[in-house]
Amino acid sequence: MLRESKSFFAIVLGLFISASILFASEETELSPDAVLLDKLVEKNLISEAEARECKKNIAEQPVITSPNLNKIHFGGYSQWRYYSMWQDYNSPSASGKISENDFSMPRLVIKVFADLQDDITSIMALNLAAPEVFDTYFIRKKVDGEFLKGILDVGYSAPDFHMESTNGGRLRTLDRCILNTYWGGKDMGFDEYDYSSNAKQCFSGNHMGVFWQGKFPFDERFFYNISIANAKGAYYWETHRDIGVSYWGSLGYATVSEDLDLKCGINFGYSSNLFSVYDTTCGGEKECSCLGVCPYLIMQYKNFYLHTESVVSNMEYGKILSDDKPIYTTKSDDTLPYGIMVMVGYAIDIGSWGKLEPLFRFSYLYTDGGGVAEGNVLAKANSPNGYYNRAFAYYGGLNWYLNSYYTKVMLGVEHLRFSDSPTRSYAKSGVVNMVGLQLQLEY
Repeated sequence: MLRESKSFFAIVLGLFISASILFASEETELSPDAVLLDKLVEKNLISEAEARECKKNIAEQPVITSPNLNKIHFGGYSQWRYYSMWQDYNSPSASGKISENDFSMPRLVIKVFADLQDDITSIMALNLAAPEVFDTYFIRKKVDGEFLKGILDVGYSAPDFHMESTNGGRLRTLDRCILNTYWGGKDMGFDEYDYSSNAKQCFSGNHMGVFWQGKFPFDERFFYNISIANAKGAYYWETHRDIGVSYWGSLGYATVSEDLDLKCGINFGYSSNLFSVYDTTCGGEKECSCLGVCPYLIMQYKNFYLHTESVVSNMEYGKILSDDKPIYTTKSDDTLPYGIMVMVGYAIDIGSWGKLEPLFRFSYLYTDGGGVAEGNVLAKANSPNGYYNRAFAYYGGLNWYLNSYYTKVMLGVEHLRFSDSPTRSYAKSGVVNMVGLQLQLEY
């Protein structure tokens, strides 16, 4: 499958670059031989009629100028991380400890920007460190009419729901919070063997569709977003399993001044086919609907940074029926999970050495019986004790920005606590402690 994905990537990249060069070189001009013909007429070496005939032939066969390669831009970043992780878990059926130390490369991202026209750009992002490589691709059109202003993206991109940056290079923490990973990620569909499903709700992350970011003409500080895309957010080679559609909408306010950068609003998401459960009436797969809401506030006031958001959703057939496996059927009750995240930081200028930013983040998740495991919300974590009903996460870090948000050193410590059985059958708990040191380089 990885070989097939890389072959697909190579084909798409080739088409992308070819189209970019084609659009970049769309202007044509006549051959300079036409000027030489005028000189020959002046020297009486050919007649004016002969010159006109030659010019006519030249005009009918224009020569395309050389491609303007300056209209294709490349960039990206790489992340190198060393981490240590310790896990404790306890329940009537199992208890133990797990530790792990490893060196990893979370992201090796290459970005390609092609200016197809003055107001049309093609953007592709590839993560060579990920199994799915092909990360993002869309065509962007800027619209600046009297009543319609904004940006239209068509392709494989991320709608607005969670507001922790969709750009992994701009994250202020080693990993996104547990809310983002619980309501995000990718869904690989329904397992007919043991009737298990993916517990993620797929409102965040990349989807294939149309994404509009609009501004109100009466005051461009007020904005609205509308997105229509495939429901499950599966890997692009699995989209044939996804015939559902999801809808997102946003209303918000944003302003930027010398001291203040403020953005606040509320995001909505709805899908009739977010993930699948086992149909106990007629067997097979049953599609489930979900409605989610996420209000947020993001503020940078001078050196102080604040980001807070909360999420609540209504999930059809969302209650898990097992503490050990993600078993959901049409006998499952609906759930109303919710969560909250608060992150604060303060940047300290250290002159030619850049900036230091101490940072703290708290997040809380209550699944209302939906279930969450350690590996669902934290990269590299194991899930030895099945599923829990709630989770707390505390993150403390220190970021050293060398010359931008893309070139930095990050030191982070995170403590996560999982508790309660989602089926309320018995008491259980789990603890994860993680320390990580990451270097990110921009190119």
